[in-house]
Amino acid sequence: MRVMVNGNSSSWVEVVSGVPQGSVLGPLLFLLFVNYLPDWVISIIKMFANDTKLWSTIRSASDGKCYRTI
Repeated sequence: MRVMVNGNSSSWVEVVSGVPQGSVLGPLLFLLFVNYLPDWVISIIKMFANDTKLWSTIRSASDGKCYRTI
């Protein structure tokens, strides 16, 4: 995966999340994830059916850093 803005792109990053296509548990895991997604996301989020958009305003260089917490 990578991000492209105005013709400039980030470096490629391997995405290690998700559910294999055609799985039996896929639809159930999707529903569980989507139902609780607004509780986990600290950002503006809009959801409709199986489409989710989230965004945040970047005001400084530190706002653009990605932090991963577990």
